Amino acid sequence: MRILLFPSLILYGLIVNPYTGKGGIPCLWRFIFGIECPACGLSRAIALLVRGNFCHAVEMNVLIIPVCVIAIYLLGAEITKYYHLRRNLWHS
Repeated sequence: MRILLFPSLILYGLIVNPYTGKGGIPCLWRFIFGIECPACGLSRAIALLVRGNFCHAVEMNVLIIPVCVIAIYLLGAEITKYYHLRRNLWHS
């Protein structure tokens, strides 16, 4: 199921407008308290990253770096698990 994380993240980034944030998930914290939370701007940062603007994505929200690291790690773990399972099936 984690294999769907990476394509979902890319699809979400393509849906969100990186300059207005339209199409993204609204911030519940901001709606209730009227102030930005630490994750505000993360949807726009993902949208900028998907479009290849890494520097602007980091300027939008620095939390995009751990999100990228986690997404790449999970993708690598799923690919490794897939190839390990495939290799074991061939040798059985």
